[in-house]
Amino acid sequence: NALSQVQVIPGEGKDLEAMANPDFNPAQQVVLSAPLPAGISSQLSGKQAQLKYEISKDEVDDQLFKVQLDANSLVTVSENVFPGWKAWVDGNPAEILTGNHVFRTLLVPAGDHQVEFRYVPAWLTPLLWGMIAWCLSAVAYAVFQLRGRRTAPLAPAQTN
Repeated sequence: NALSQVQVIPGEGKDLEAMANPDFNPAQQVVLSAPLPAGISSQLSGKQAQLKYEISKDEVDDQLFKVQLDANSLVTVSENVFPGWKAWVDGNPAEILTGNHVFRTLLVPAGDHQVEFRYVPAWLTPLLWGMIAWCLSAVAYAVFQLRGRRTAPLAPAQTN
């Protein structure tokens, strides 16, 4: 959805109360629990943008959309926001906001764009580096063990 009305309601559960109002229209309104960054709020016109989109890729941890808008707009994707999700608009990092309590929301400028969401959890990079360190230490240990075996074997003891 391309949203024209943004409402910021801080406080635990207050956003849910606002969305329970019968006048709430998720196709036009987004409720945020944190204020919009200044760089985003200054780019919004407050008018409803015409949105056209096409899903290019929809995998568990990678989603790609072709998006066309006639005005800058916050766009809400009805997928849960979760720590580790990253977004790019035309290959440039974009800030993901939490809209309507659980959905990924981001600013998309007017025009044709490619929007990508990718799940990159914070624990992945340290885990990969740990695995590399473990593999290197296993190789070093194996080399150490093999070098120790190159010494000539002892001759058997002679008995008289």
